[in-house]
Amino acid sequence: MIMYKVTVSLRNDTDKDVLCLVPKGQVFENKNVGSERQNLAAARDYRVIVPAQSRLTLEVDALCTNRTMGGPNGSSGRTTIFQITGLFETQEDLWRIMASAGIP
Repeated sequence: MIMYKVTVSLRNDTDKDVLCLVPKGQVFENKNVGSERQNLAAARDYRVIVPAQSRLTLEVDALCTNRTMGGPNGSSGRTTIFQITGLFETQEDLWRIMASAGIP
């Protein structure tokens, strides 16, 4: 199974530590829509404390959401408001969920 990494840059400009949650299934879309490159979904939950007045880089294990598209190959991306809530453990599980929703 191919697992990708999504690098997320977090910044806390407040005077208090902040808990950041990236839930399993969080969708990260390819910034270049129409490029035929995969979107990705977080493969597990992540909880991290971002200390006050600091920056943190988080590497998120992710799986591809679009079976018929090419791999992301280091493409820039962005977080979305979408989360895949179906139960998945493997790439095939995730593709089954996406196919059942009509997404190739």
